[in-house]
Amino acid sequence: YMIPNIISNAAMGMIFLNIFNPQYGVVNSILKAVGLESLTHNWLMDTTTAFPSVTMTWLLFAGYTTTLVLAEALTIDDSVLEAARVDGATSFQTDMFVVLPLLRKIIGTTMVMAATYMLQMFDLIYITTKGGPGSATMNLPLMLYSVYKNENNYGYSNAIGVCIVIAGVVCMTLINKAMRVNEEDY
Repeated sequence: YMIPNIISNAAMGMIFLNIFNPQYGVVNSILKAVGLESLTHNWLMDTTTAFPSVTMTWLLFAGYTTTLVLAEALTIDDSVLEAARVDGATSFQTDMFVVLPLLRKIIGTTMVMAATYMLQMFDLIYITTKGGPGSATMNLPLMLYSVYKNENNYGYSNAIGVCIVIAGVVCMTLINKAMRVNEEDY
Protein backbone atom coordinates (compact mmCIF):
# COMPACT_ATOMS: atom_id res chain seq x y z
CA TYR A 1 0.00 0.00 0.00
CA MET A 2 2.76 2.44 0.81
CA ILE A 3 5.18 1.95 -2.09
CA PRO A 4 3.24 4.27 -4.45
CA ASN A 5 3.45 6.99 -1.80
CA ILE A 6 7.18 6.53 -1.33
CA ILE A 7 7.97 6.83 -5.05
CA SER A 8 8.07 10.40 -6.32
CA ASN A 9 5.29 11.67 -8.56
CA ALA A 10 7.78 12.15 -11.38
CA ALA A 11 8.75 8.47 -11.21
CA MET A 12 5.08 7.47 -11.02
CA GLY A 13 4.44 9.62 -14.09
CA MET A 14 7.14 7.77 -16.00
CA ILE A 15 5.73 4.41 -14.87
CA PHE A 16 2.22 5.29 -16.04
CA LEU A 17 3.58 6.78 -19.26
CA ASN A 18 4.99 3.32 -19.98
CA ILE A 19 1.88 1.47 -18.76
CA PHE A 20 -0.29 3.43 -21.22
CA ASN A 21 2.27 3.43 -24.05
CA PRO A 22 0.50 2.58 -27.34
CA GLN A 23 3.27 0.28 -28.64
CA TYR A 24 4.51 -1.69 -25.64
CA GLY A 25 2.32 -0.61 -22.71
CA VAL A 26 0.74 -3.09 -20.33
CA VAL A 27 -2.83 -1.94 -21.00
CA ASN A 28 -2.63 -2.47 -24.76
CA SER A 29 -0.69 -5.73 -24.30
CA ILE A 30 -3.43 -7.13 -22.08
CA LEU A 31 -6.11 -6.07 -24.55
CA LYS A 32 -4.20 -7.79 -27.36
CA ALA A 33 -3.72 -10.93 -25.26
CA VAL A 34 -7.45 -11.32 -24.59
CA GLY A 35 -8.40 -10.71 -28.22
CA LEU A 36 -9.58 -7.10 -27.90
CA GLU A 37 -6.94 -5.63 -30.20
CA SER A 38 -9.52 -3.29 -31.73
CA LEU A 39 -9.68 -1.41 -28.40
CA THR A 40 -5.95 -0.64 -28.28
CA HIS A 41 -4.97 2.98 -28.82
CA ASN A 42 -2.93 5.81 -27.32
CA TRP A 43 -4.75 6.17 -24.01
CA LEU A 44 -3.08 9.38 -22.89
CA MET A 45 -3.46 11.23 -26.20
CA ASP A 46 -7.11 10.43 -26.95
CA THR A 47 -9.49 13.14 -25.70
CA THR A 48 -12.05 10.56 -24.54
CA THR A 49 -9.61 8.43 -22.50
CA ALA A 50 -6.92 10.89 -21.39
CA PHE A 51 -8.71 12.15 -18.27
CA PRO A 52 -9.80 8.69 -17.03
CA SER A 53 -6.27 7.38 -17.67
CA VAL A 54 -4.68 10.19 -15.67
CA THR A 55 -7.28 9.70 -12.95
CA MET A 56 -6.19 6.05 -12.70
CA THR A 57 -2.76 7.30 -11.60
CA TRP A 58 -4.39 8.99 -8.60
CA LEU A 59 -5.97 5.75 -7.42
CA LEU A 60 -2.65 4.77 -5.89
CA PHE A 61 -3.39 7.38 -3.24
CA ALA A 62 -6.12 4.99 -2.05
CA GLY A 63 -3.51 2.72 -0.44
CA TYR A 64 -2.44 5.48 1.92
CA THR A 65 -6.05 6.35 2.72
CA THR A 66 -6.93 2.71 3.28
CA THR A 67 -4.02 2.27 5.68
CA LEU A 68 -5.07 5.28 7.76
CA VAL A 69 -8.75 4.28 7.91
CA LEU A 70 -7.85 0.67 8.73
CA ALA A 71 -5.54 1.80 11.53
CA GLU A 72 -8.34 3.89 13.00
CA ALA A 73 -10.86 1.05 12.59
CA LEU A 74 -8.56 -1.29 14.50
CA THR A 75 -8.65 1.09 17.48
CA ILE A 76 -12.42 0.67 17.92
CA ASP A 77 -12.98 -1.13 21.19
CA ASP A 78 -14.52 -4.59 20.81
CA SER A 79 -16.91 -3.84 23.68
CA VAL A 80 -18.60 -1.17 21.55
CA LEU A 81 -19.19 -3.64 18.72
CA GLU A 82 -20.29 -6.32 21.17
CA ALA A 83 -22.78 -3.91 22.76
CA ALA A 84 -24.28 -3.25 19.33
CA ARG A 85 -24.63 -7.01 18.72
CA VAL A 86 -26.21 -7.52 22.16
CA ASP A 87 -28.70 -4.75 21.37
CA GLY A 88 -29.72 -6.74 18.28
CA ALA A 89 -27.96 -4.74 15.56
CA THR A 90 -27.15 -6.59 12.35
CA SER A 91 -23.65 -6.37 10.94
CA PHE A 92 -24.87 -3.78 8.40
CA GLN A 93 -26.44 -1.69 11.16
CA THR A 94 -23.28 -1.99 13.24
CA ASP A 95 -21.19 -0.79 10.33
CA MET A 96 -23.53 2.08 9.41
CA PHE A 97 -24.48 3.36 12.87
CA VAL A 98 -21.48 2.45 15.03
CA VAL A 99 -18.32 2.00 12.97
CA LEU A 100 -18.79 4.74 10.34
CA PRO A 101 -19.60 7.46 12.91
CA LEU A 102 -16.49 6.46 14.85
CA LEU A 103 -14.43 6.71 11.66
CA ARG A 104 -15.81 10.05 10.47
CA LYS A 105 -12.83 12.10 11.68
CA ILE A 106 -10.22 9.97 9.91
CA ILE A 107 -12.39 9.77 6.79
CA GLY A 108 -12.69 13.57 6.85
CA THR A 109 -8.94 13.91 7.34
CA THR A 110 -8.18 11.60 4.43
CA MET A 111 -10.72 13.46 2.27
CA VAL A 112 -8.89 16.72 3.03
CA MET A 113 -5.58 15.05 2.18
CA ALA A 114 -6.97 13.71 -1.12
CA ALA A 115 -8.47 17.09 -2.04
CA THR A 116 -5.21 18.93 -1.39
CA TYR A 117 -3.30 16.23 -3.26
CA MET A 118 -5.50 16.74 -6.30
CA LEU A 119 -5.37 20.53 -6.08
CA GLN A 120 -1.57 20.53 -6.13
CA MET A 121 -1.09 17.75 -8.69
CA PHE A 122 1.33 19.05 -11.30
CA ASP A 123 4.28 16.80 -12.01
CA LEU A 124 2.42 13.55 -12.69
CA ILE A 125 0.03 15.20 -15.16
CA TYR A 126 2.78 17.26 -16.75
CA ILE A 127 4.92 14.18 -17.36
CA THR A 128 2.08 12.02 -18.72
CA THR A 129 -0.01 14.44 -20.82
CA LYS A 130 1.18 18.03 -20.29
CA GLY A 131 -2.50 18.90 -19.85
CA GLY A 132 -3.49 17.57 -23.25
CA PRO A 133 -4.71 16.49 -25.63
CA GLY A 134 -6.09 19.96 -26.03
CA SER A 135 -7.01 20.76 -22.45
CA ALA A 136 -8.55 17.39 -21.54
CA THR A 137 -6.32 16.91 -18.47
CA MET A 138 -5.58 20.57 -17.69
CA ASN A 139 -5.83 21.52 -14.02
CA LEU A 140 -5.10 24.74 -12.14
CA PRO A 141 -1.39 24.09 -11.42
CA LEU A 142 -0.79 23.22 -15.08
CA MET A 143 -2.71 26.31 -16.16
CA LEU A 144 -0.61 28.42 -13.78
CA TYR A 145 2.59 26.99 -15.24
CA SER A 146 1.38 27.39 -18.83
CA VAL A 147 0.36 31.03 -18.32
CA TYR A 148 3.60 31.80 -16.50
CA LYS A 149 5.97 29.96 -18.85
CA ASN A 150 4.34 30.32 -22.26
CA GLU A 151 2.57 33.68 -22.01
CA ASN A 152 4.83 35.46 -19.48
CA ASN A 153 1.67 36.76 -17.82
CA TYR A 154 2.77 36.92 -14.20
CA GLY A 155 -0.33 38.70 -12.89
CA TYR A 156 -2.69 36.10 -14.34
CA SER A 157 -0.53 33.25 -13.07
CA ASN A 158 -0.53 34.81 -9.58
CA ALA A 159 -4.33 35.09 -9.77
CA ILE A 160 -4.52 31.38 -10.63
CA GLY A 161 -2.28 30.65 -7.62
CA VAL A 162 -4.62 32.62 -5.38
CA CYS A 163 -7.57 30.65 -6.84
CA ILE A 164 -5.78 27.39 -5.95
CA VAL A 165 -5.33 28.57 -2.36
CA ILE A 166 -8.98 29.70 -2.14
CA ALA A 167 -10.19 26.40 -3.64
CA GLY A 168 -8.09 24.54 -1.07
CA VAL A 169 -9.48 26.54 1.84
CA VAL A 170 -13.05 26.10 0.57
CA CYS A 171 -12.57 22.34 0.08
CA MET A 172 -11.05 21.90 3.52
CA THR A 173 -13.76 23.98 5.17
CA LEU A 174 -16.59 22.11 3.44
CA ILE A 175 -15.10 18.70 4.24
CA ASN A 176 -14.43 19.66 7.87
CA LYS A 177 -18.00 20.94 8.25
CA ALA A 178 -19.57 17.93 6.51
CA MET A 179 -17.52 15.38 8.46
CA ARG A 180 -17.55 17.43 11.72
CA VAL A 181 -13.82 16.85 12.04
CA ASN A 182 -13.23 19.56 14.67
CA GLU A 183 -16.16 18.58 16.90
CA GLU A 184 -15.72 16.54 20.05
CA ASP A 185 -17.35 13.14 20.45
CA TYR A 186 -19.44 12.66 23.56
